[in-house]
Order: sequence, then C-alpha cells, then structure tokens
Amino acid sequence: MTLPYDFDIDVNSSTQPILPSLQRPDLDVGTLNLVTKLLSSITSSDLLPSSRLSILPADFRDPFYDLPQSPLAVLLACRHLRVLKIGFTGTLGIDDAFLTKITLSWPGIQVLYLYGSPQDIPRVSLEGIRELLRRCQHLWSLGIQIDARTVPEEEPDVRSPSLVILNIDCSPVTDRRAVERYLTILAPKLRSFLHCNLPSIIY
Repeated sequence: MTLPYDFDIDVNSSTQPILPSLQRPDLDVGTLNLVTKLLSSITSSDLLPSSRLSILPADFRDPFYDLPQSPLAVLLACRHLRVLKIGFTGTLGIDDAFLTKITLSWPGIQVLYLYGSPQDIPRVSLEGIRELLRRCQHLWSLGIQIDARTVPEEEPDVRSPSLVILNIDCSPVTDRRAVERYLTILAPKLRSFLHCNLPSIIY
C-alpha cells in the first residue's frame, strides 16, 4: 500500500477502529509525520504482524529527526517486521544501543536500511554491526552509516550465515583495508559491498 504525499489520516478520525481488517501491512510512505500518524491511528493489534515499511520521504527537506527519541520508536512493537527502509537527509540519531533494541524486537528482520544525512558522523560502530549480525541471523541485506574510523583489534567472533549485501556508503573510514577485512570476516557470504571509499566486492 502506497500512501500519497498529501494523504490525511485525520479525515478518518471518526471511524473506529482505523483500518480494522489490516493484516501484515506493506507500506510505502512519503513523510515521517505521515507514518507516525498512521501508526498511532491503528489501534488494533493487527499492526504488530507488519512485514514491510518503507519511509523514503518525497520532500527531502524534512528537518532533524532523531529516530530513537521519536514516535517512530513504536515500530519496535512490530515484532514480525521483515523489511524496514528509512532514508532522508535529516539526522536519525541511531547508535549501538538502538541497534540492540532492534535485535531484541526484530530477530527475524531480513532487509534493513537506515540512512540519514551524509554530513553527520554516525554513532553506530563496527561492534554494533557485529552484535546486530549475531542476533539477526536472517538479515541478508543491510544499509547503514557507521563510524568505521576505529576497527576492533580482535577478529569478530561472529559469522553471519545470511548477509550478502552490505552498503555502508558515506561512512567515515580511516584504514580501508582493515575495515574491509573485518567486515568480510563478519559476513563471509558477502556478494556486494558498497562504500564510496571502498571497492565494490562481488564474489
């Protein structure tokens, strides 16, 4: 289901409940405020089996948006979420602690893309990615900005059985080869690895 940019959920405010037969919603929305309103308007537990949500704003002038502190944190209640894509030019404010919440809430996540402004220094570390892959073993496609200026000295003790696509574009990197080595050990089945400062790896 694709919601138009000018969709107004408030016109249905007299209807209770909103979308009563909604089962496993597959949603594309154009603004962050729109998805927040939609989620808050669906009062039944039918939202919880949500399988896919894509938030790719049509208006890329959206302001600062701190995901962990926003109403979008209600997405953590969608225990069966399989695909989540969020991308815009604001600030998401995601860190390793929020990734931990993701691993506890969406253990079956398969596709995860979380992209904010390329001008911000990410707060997700390589250790955070390691723990994400440790707990989310069905994850096969990941796109996220990370702070890769520091690489752990020890090799990762995790091997993802599923990750084949990794996009860390716009992530700060100090030692290109060390980052590449760490991530390919962490995800030995990688077929596509994208970063503006790293070569594309196709196995």
